[in-house]
Amino acid sequence: MELEKLLIEKYGYTLQNVGFISRGLKALKGDFKKALDVWIETGDNVDAGTYYGYSTERLMRENNMNYPAALTTLNWIASEGEKAVAMIKKGVK
Repeated sequence: MELEKLLIEKYGYTLQNVGFISRGLKALKGDFKKALDVWIETGDNVDAGTYYGYSTERLMRENNMNYPAALTTLNWIASEGEKAVAMIKKGVK
């Protein structure tokens, strides 16, 4: 299924905001890309690792994120470390 269509149908993204999240997802590499591919294919929320104490499961649980948002946020944490964690703690997603 096309990524944008999946995001709209499964998570209720609108046409106005689906582009932002889909661009972030399409830019994923390595283990994040593998996790995304499995999610697209099966719908399973794959563990993409833990970075600075955060995992997709923790982000979903504590920050009320859906899996695609948690995956892109975890990628941000992995690349920007403490800067990203500080922003998340302030409430920026």
